[in-house]
Amino acid sequence: PRKQPRLILGPDGGSLEDSVQDQIKGKLAYENDLFRVDGQLGYWVNDFEREGRSFLRDPSGATFTRGNIRVNDLVYTVPATAFGPQDGREEHLLSAITARTLRDRGWNVSTVASLYDIGEDVLRSSIATDANAQAGTIADGGSGRGWWNVDVQTSYRSDELPHTLTFGYYHSRYELGSKTYATSDWRRGARGALTAASQGVTTQRALYTQDAWKLAPSWTATAGLRFESWEASNGQRQRTENGAVVTARYADLDETAVSPKLSLAYAPGGYVLRYTVGHGVRFATASELFQGSQSGTTITNNNPHLQPEDSLSHDLTLETTLAVRHEVRVSLFHDDVEDSIAQQLNQTTNVTNIQNVDRVVTTGLEFVYKVKGLLPNVVIDANLSLVNSKIEENSALPVSEGKHWLRIPRARANLVANWAFRPQWNLNLAARHSGRQFNELDNSDVNSKVFGGTSQFTTLDTRLGYTWRERFELGLGVENLTNEEYYAFHP
Repeated sequence: PRKQPRLILGPDGGSLEDSVQDQIKGKLAYENDLFRVDGQLGYWVNDFEREGRSFLRDPSGATFTRGNIRVNDLVYTVPATAFGPQDGREEHLLSAITARTLRDRGWNVSTVASLYDIGEDVLRSSIATDANAQAGTIADGGSGRGWWNVDVQTSYRSDELPHTLTFGYYHSRYELGSKTYATSDWRRGARGALTAASQGVTTQRALYTQDAWKLAPSWTATAGLRFESWEASNGQRQRTENGAVVTARYADLDETAVSPKLSLAYAPGGYVLRYTVGHGVRFATASELFQGSQSGTTITNNNPHLQPEDSLSHDLTLETTLAVRHEVRVSLFHDDVEDSIAQQLNQTTNVTNIQNVDRVVTTGLEFVYKVKGLLPNVVIDANLSLVNSKIEENSALPVSEGKHWLRIPRARANLVANWAFRPQWNLNLAARHSGRQFNELDNSDVNSKVFGGTSQFTTLDTRLGYTWRERFELGLGVENLTNEEYYAFHP
């Protein structure tokens, strides 16, 4: 991506993957005149095998996978783990429930709760390139851990009062725990001595309130306030040195934040004009704070000193309907974020560092259009966003100042046409475009059309759908009809 010379020795041990994924998802709902309850359950299993493939050959023609090589009078060392194979299994369970009352006036109550359980997350790796070698490692990425959250909200609406009031409480907890063990048999052996581990917990609580005030028939003002507290605790990393486990414990952290919001809407009839300004905070995740790791030659450095992201956002939106069938929305937005949290991969050293970026400013324009009946039984949806997102200040990497922010394309557009050519049949054709974006804070990845880059692209997708008895749908689709080649790298 940086247009620098590099040696391509072959895909490493984690690159070539044979994966079998199974997913079961179910939804159940109950409703009467008083309330409605929705439940959802999802179960996902992924069994996979990975291997590497060296392009190197020794003088006899045999595949060379580790040791020293000489290229243009320079000596390079290929690590023994570079092409080592891996086996793994992931088993996750997601459950969620939503319950709410259905009164037209007066008080209503709603509750949303979800639980994500990592039942199993195990990766077995050989420490040698030869798949027949016995010794290896077992990495447990958090079996038995996960997260949960709950949001309880009550609202009041009355014909006698020009106010709609909302009060709520939010609580979430994320538990991180990962351990790596040595093993004498990387495929089937038991866990041996602990070689590395990381753990930590983050907890967030919030109280919030909102009042939508009908100032006049055409004017509505909405004011909101959110108070939240956040804690990070039990953070530590462990590693083995000279046969002994060394533990680095991190200090507990706690933060509080107050986030106000104000919105003013004018709706005289035929259109709505709305201005919104709000302050928001994003706290670091447990993995960003505590989960450093090393897998083969890939290293991730956690950062237990991350500051929360602090943003001030403005939005001006105009919505209208023209000639009955044309729906239009235009939005102008501006975000000013301090201490943005960035996960930055140095592709030269293969080390990922997590860090704060002092200030990022984003300004953009979004256009959304929908039309029905322009052609018989055809609905057309289109959207276009133009964004300028720049790093204004970054004391950790001054050369990045003035550069584009990570993985935000300058232009993005979608055009979708859906044709209901029969009562139960529909045909969908979609065009998608994503503009230039960067993966490096200093925008040094100037060559986007190689592995490690993120290309701009324009693709076409299509889908044919059949609906049976209004409850079941069968779909058949093709993505990237024109077979456009592009790269979408994510660290």
